[in-house]
Amino acid sequence: MIVDRFTLEDLVNHGKVKYSILQGYYFDEGRNDRVNEVIKTMFNTRLRYKKEGNPLQLVIKLMMNSGYGITGLKPIETDVKYVAHDRQVNFIQNHFNHIKWFTEMPNNEWRFELYKQIDTHYNRQHVACEILSVSKNIMNEVMRLAEDIDAMIHYTDTDSMHMQYDAVERLGAAFLEKYGRDLIGKKLGQFHTDFDFDSSYHTVGGELVRVGDTVKSKGEIHACESIFLGKKSYIDRLRDDEGNEAFHIRLKGIPSKCIQAKTAEAYGGDPMKLYTDLFEGEEVEFDLESGGNCVFKTNKDHSISTGSMKRKVCFRNGDTGTDEEVEVDS
Repeated sequence: MIVDRFTLEDLVNHGKVKYSILQGYYFDEGRNDRVNEVIKTMFNTRLRYKKEGNPLQLVIKLMMNSGYGITGLKPIETDVKYVAHDRQVNFIQNHFNHIKWFTEMPNNEWRFELYKQIDTHYNRQHVACEILSVSKNIMNEVMRLAEDIDAMIHYTDTDSMHMQYDAVERLGAAFLEKYGRDLIGKKLGQFHTDFDFDSSYHTVGGELVRVGDTVKSKGEIHACESIFLGKKSYIDRLRDDEGNEAFHIRLKGIPSKCIQAKTAEAYGGDPMKLYTDLFEGEEVEFDLESGGNCVFKTNKDHSISTGSMKRKVCFRNGDTGTDEEVEVDS
């Protein structure tokens, strides 16, 4: 196996493995941990904006996500150059060995895509590797401990999990006893109940609409009913302390507006019926232009075409359906 130090720690702590190192890389002049300071500053700044209700917190969230993404970039194999019409022949003569393809743009310039030398690509893959591994450390600590105390976990994602509401407090107490740290909270590395009505849906006149200002939650929110289909595909019926209800809906590859339109069209406004059909292996076709959603295709010459796409979704034995795409006009 090829592992980094944090994955090895998990294998030892949770898998009780014994190992011998055959070969490896290490930093013999110290480690640059500046990324830790930057992320902590951004996290605390976002937390402050979130408390204030400032939408700038979403921008900082994207910045933190892209901060991880840019450290693990795949090789950039092509380079794009835009050349004036009167320089096209000269450019081809000078770069013919590197040209992958070229096309004329609507403004009479030429767009060239060139093969890029592999030794000009740099990333920080060692940083990306450790970020991902530490995230698994955090999740594995919680999930293994939940198993030990018989706290049922129904679904997990990269940094979250669905578990029994009455087991949260037990898990927090067991975590403090074992690791000497508080599990429940909103600091970096902690967990907290994350359901809210602001980003959820409820039914009005047989149609799903964003809760927004229409319904305000009162007290704690939990899911009273859930259906899990697969990765990033599930629904939770949410309920607060006063009995107000909403839906937390995810279906990978299907925009929210299309789910709303399908629910109103074929399921009487009840998304639980839609997810029940999917859970039972029924194939459901979604029109990705429905509900006011738009499908655009950007061509190589930067022109944009409107298109039509229907996506069939089913969860038979973990398999999903295929896409059917047809270009309509330009």
